[in-house]
Amino acid sequence: MLHGSFDCTNEMWAWQLPLFARHFRVIAPDARGHGRTGNPAEKITLSLLADDVMNFCRSLKLDLPILCGISMGGRTALTAAMRYPGAFRAVIAGAAQVHRPFPASMLAQMRSIGIFGPGQVDPGIIETNDPQRAAQLRARHCRSPGQWKELLRSLSYVWNETPPPVDDYSKITVPVLLAAGDRDHIVRVEDVVEAYRALPKAELAVLPGHDHCSFFCRKDNPFNRIVLDFLARNMNGR
Repeated sequence: MLHGSFDCTNEMWAWQLPLFARHFRVIAPDARGHGRTGNPAEKITLSLLADDVMNFCRSLKLDLPILCGISMGGRTALTAAMRYPGAFRAVIAGAAQVHRPFPASMLAQMRSIGIFGPGQVDPGIIETNDPQRAAQLRARHCRSPGQWKELLRSLSYVWNETPPPVDDYSKITVPVLLAAGDRDHIVRVEDVVEAYRALPKAELAVLPGHDHCSFFCRKDNPFNRIVLDFLARNMNGR
């Protein structure tokens, strides 16, 4: 289970873990730089995150694990499946940026929290304009008091990273579920549909009335049912 970025840690999965654990062995690490996980590199990039996933799976000797990610975690899952063909059994990616750059609304949101380009950040904007959020970030990313500020700088690279071309998605030959809310201001449904069409074995779930986070972060969310149904039909009884 691969969580989203910045405000997120593995605690993001509160409404998924108890249910999914009834059916699967579930592992939910913190991504590099987040929560209780360090980041020895100055940057966070998709290739680094994908390599982290592969190395993590190898260290635990996981045999064809299923990757399930939201937002940055969804991008990570898709990138790992591209970089390591045959290493995973299936991929679920929700609210994941695919082959197009972020829209202007996301760029404005990045500036509002102090990201002006790769490596160009001002964490003081959050501290001044939203001290409650700064306190929450400090508590979630708890290895050091300044970890969240370092994380903001590291994420400025992956948030400005050029996504892969849509044709690259044809490299993923395992079953893939793409899920997107039709009110998501960060990931456009139209872009997800294009990626879905490029994937050889894909299913698409467009969730009406949901934004970037709402389809998985509520108790009555539709994401759980959609994921379990997808896996029941694609795991060949395993």
